[in-house]
Amino acid sequence: MAYIVGDSVIQNVIDAHNSTHKQVHGTSSIHNDGPDVLIDGTIQVLSGGSPTTLTTATTTFQNAKTLWNNNHLGRGGASLIYAHKLVDNVNVVTATMNDGAYYVAQILSALQTLTYAIQTSYNNHIANLKPDGTASGVHVTADVTNVLGGYLSLDSFTAIAFALNDIKLNANNHFAFSVMGSPHLIPDSVNIISAPNAISTDYDSMINLANDCKAQINAHFVEAGVHVVNDTFNTITAANITNPAGIFDLAVQYKTKHNAHVGSTTYHNSADATNALVYVGPTTIAQLITAAQEVYTKQPGHFNSAPGSNCMTVV
Repeated sequence: MAYIVGDSVIQNVIDAHNSTHKQVHGTSSIHNDGPDVLIDGTIQVLSGGSPTTLTTATTTFQNAKTLWNNNHLGRGGASLIYAHKLVDNVNVVTATMNDGAYYVAQILSALQTLTYAIQTSYNNHIANLKPDGTASGVHVTADVTNVLGGYLSLDSFTAIAFALNDIKLNANNHFAFSVMGSPHLIPDSVNIISAPNAISTDYDSMINLANDCKAQINAHFVEAGVHVVNDTFNTITAANITNPAGIFDLAVQYKTKHNAHVGSTTYHNSADATNALVYVGPTTIAQLITAAQEVYTKQPGHFNSAPGSNCMTVV
């Protein structure tokens, strides 16, 4: 990689500088040259702070891909003045990732759909009603104790987290509610919503709790011996929530390409074991953020594994 200067600089001066650079950089560093430095002095490495949210994690991976493909792998050649001994055309990253806002909107929509479906089915169930408003007869009497709190609009993660925690509390109490054979013939001691409470800033916690609420409430509806008749009327049919399609693809491929490149002596004077990535291929939002934090540290660490001398190039 190189300091980028204006094309008004005489090429002979650049060549002379690069000749000296080649003689002094040696082979003690992993690279023969450091990261690009633009005319305004901006060093072409990840910046802006370590990511802590889904939105900043996606930005980190997008920027890491751009720097990797456009500013690192192609800096090489037999002249040995650029970063690598050879241009790396093998470890180009091709996987994609949308902006964080796109994924946040998908997660919000999925949570709204399932949470509303759970609320509707649960309220019908405890009130001894079918979805059409007619009597279901599933309980000896309606449960007027474990009623959900006032409906929120579900227009935010704060509202959804509140609603899910309210469902968990009241549903668990409803499952066990049986006093002298009413409203349940016997308590339901089998089904319990055990996922941790939802936190509005933790998408994983809301997804996990929503899916658990659906599973346990549906199981309670047909638990043997608990109801006068099984509640086959109010089954929650809304889909379980999964993470948006493709959200982890870039993180998974980037690790593979990064480690193949940094560990290679085809391109480097020595392998860069220090900056190999160790994160687990993410399957949750929390793991994606952790992966982005490691990339934020180790990609610049690899780029900067270079001698103090830098080459020059014309733009």
